[in-house]
Amino acid sequence: MSDYLGFNKQAEDGSSWNWSFYDKIIKRKIFASFNFTQCYQCGKCVGICPAAQHSNFNPRLIIRDVLFGELNRVLDSEDIWLCFDCFDCKIRCPMDLDIPELIHSLRVEALLHGYYQKGLKTFLKFGRNMLETGTTVPLRGRVKKARKLLGMVENPISEQAVEELRVISEETGLNKHLDFCECLIEDKKREKR
Repeated sequence: MSDYLGFNKQAEDGSSWNWSFYDKIIKRKIFASFNFTQCYQCGKCVGICPAAQHSNFNPRLIIRDVLFGELNRVLDSEDIWLCFDCFDCKIRCPMDLDIPELIHSLRVEALLHGYYQKGLKTFLKFGRNMLETGTTVPLRGRVKKARKLLGMVENPISEQAVEELRVISEETGLNKHLDFCECLIEDKKREKR
């Protein structure tokens, strides 16, 4: 029997809980002290999340699936690549769970297990947009029109700030990571030919 929050949902293999995936994620990362079992599925992370407002991204369900050991579902889903890293969920979480850090960990697992094709393209697009405009999601369509009607500048991020982001990106190695992501995508395309 399943309740509306999915607490009593069974994993794909029929068991209620499967700790192996959770343990693997926790042991691999520095944040081993964070206990995602403390998540009581209040949904505050989803309510504040800009990605959740415009996509199927749902941190609450991702946590639930990790706890149920749904390795394939979590890692094969584009959802883990839709997080903007705004950290609003962490700020709003009554249990102070570091959801963005979990998402980062899941992305690493996805890359290590070859589940990167869909999400990596999204991640790469966010990174390239940030270096071009200063925002991960470019302003267009209705947002652009609304900004113009309100007398707001088209891009609220100054060229100087964008240039500073580019310098930071170079210094921190983000450019190398984005180039590596492009190589992975190209390698995968060649494999399919």
